Amino acid sequence: MRIPTLALLGLASNVLGASAWSFPPAINLAYRIDANELAKNCEYFVETFGAAFNSRGEKWLEGVIVPKQIPDSATVLGAGAFIEYSQTSGGQAHHVVVGKREGRSFLIAIPYTDAAMVGSGSASLHIESFNIFVDVRDSYARIIRFWAVTSEEIWNLESVFWGYPYTFQERGSGSGITYTHHPSPIMRLKKRCVQFS
Repeated sequence: MRIPTLALLGLASNVLGASAWSFPPAINLAYRIDANELAKNCEYFVETFGAAFNSRGEKWLEGVIVPKQIPDSATVLGAGAFIEYSQTSGGQAHHVVVGKREGRSFLIAIPYTDAAMVGSGSASLHIESFNIFVDVRDSYARIIRFWAVTSEEIWNLESVFWGYPYTFQERGSGSGITYTHHPSPIMRLKKRCVQFS
C-alpha cells in the first residue's frame, strides 16, 4: 500500500492570525460566510476519526465528514477544521484545513507535527483545540457555516482519544492510523445521526 503523506492527501490550508473564539472568524474558501450556527439537527457527522503517522515522521488527525440532514434545496459547499496550536518555539498559531471532497463526504487532515508550518526542522505543534465545520448555501442563497461544537466544549487529542475504545490499522511500512470510537465526543455526532435515520 502506498504510504500516505500530508502532501498526498492534497489538502489545502491557510495560516491565520486570529483571536480567541466563540465561533472562529469568518474564514472561507471562495465565498463569504453569512452566518455561523451550531450543528444541532444532524446536518453532518464524523464517519471516522483517527491519529495517523508515516515513516517520514509526519503526524496528523484524519477524519471523514459526512453531510446528512441537508435540505434538497440547499447545497453543501465545503467542509474543514479550525485549529488552535501552541508551538514548541513559543506562542500560538491558528490554522484552517479545507476538506478534500470525496463523493458526498469530505476528508480532513489536521497536522500536529509539521516542521514546514513553523519553519524549523525540529519544531512541532501541539493542538490546543479544534472544531469542524460544514458550509451550506440555503434556499435563500445565504451561506451558513455549521460548527460541530461551541467553545465551551474543547476537542483535542486528549479529549477525543484518551480513555475511549480504539482500533489500529496499518498502512504500510512505518505508517498507520489509530481510530477512536464511541463514546468519544467526536463520534457522538454519528451515534446521534443514526438515531435520526
